[in-house]
Amino acid sequence: MSMSPRFKMIVAIVFGNAAMGFAYALFVLPLNIVGGGTGGIGIILRSLFGIDPTLFITIFLWAMFILGFFYFGKDFALKTLPSAILYPISISLFENMEWIHQAAATLTDPLIGSVFAGVLYGAGVGVIFRVGGTTGGVDIPAFILSRYTKIAAEKIIFGFDVIIILGGVFAVGLQSALVGIIMAFLSMTVIDRIMFGGSETMLLYIISNKYEEINQFILHTLKKGSTILNATGGYTKQPRPTIQVVISRSQYHELEMFTQKVDPQSFIIVVNARDVYGEGFKKMGG
Repeated sequence: MSMSPRFKMIVAIVFGNAAMGFAYALFVLPLNIVGGGTGGIGIILRSLFGIDPTLFITIFLWAMFILGFFYFGKDFALKTLPSAILYPISISLFENMEWIHQAAATLTDPLIGSVFAGVLYGAGVGVIFRVGGTTGGVDIPAFILSRYTKIAAEKIIFGFDVIIILGGVFAVGLQSALVGIIMAFLSMTVIDRIMFGGSETMLLYIISNKYEEINQFILHTLKKGSTILNATGGYTKQPRPTIQVVISRSQYHELEMFTQKVDPQSFIIVVNARDVYGEGFKKMGG
């Protein structure tokens, strides 16, 4: 008997947060790895002020949940709620297991720790994103800044991570920041592989009654061109304008979130594009 989509989503979110919590408790905390994001900030604050990273992560995630609720609405907030609850709990559970302490005591090589932390953390985030969930954290202020500055959210998130890792150089040490870069790189690679199969570009078909608003977001925020196709509903026989757009994989989550916000009933078809030639992508013959 196959699992229902809702049950699959619950299993994926629980597994994803457990993988993230396990990576943080076994590798990141004992080895002081500053890999960007909320976890990296927690390591810096522990080094500077003795603040418990798990306590900071809990407070920060709930603060971002509230912020996301006011800026993006109830639907988005509900997507961040499971991680706001499960991620800190996962860290605490693993952190207090005796065998975790014993295993962590045998880990002396930060490089090995950063590799395994990056893979586990990326796998956790990837499966959560794959089922439509979010992890909250620094992504939310990045999305808010993107709305007002028109700078792509992934560039803002990258900027946040650079600032956090640089902060780790001064607060924790150069080694912690360098292995943090390795962890962040591996994490993003695994996330991309799980979500998009390694494809650099994606072809989307978006069917929505709010297609004009979504199309303006694509044109002016994502800075991508689009095509409006004149489709007809097979059952209703009513006109259904459809947006066709090619975007980079890093922009997918931002577009999906915006589309779900303006029209929760929208229909999105995602196709991995092997190669795209033209303005904004590859050059012919390049």
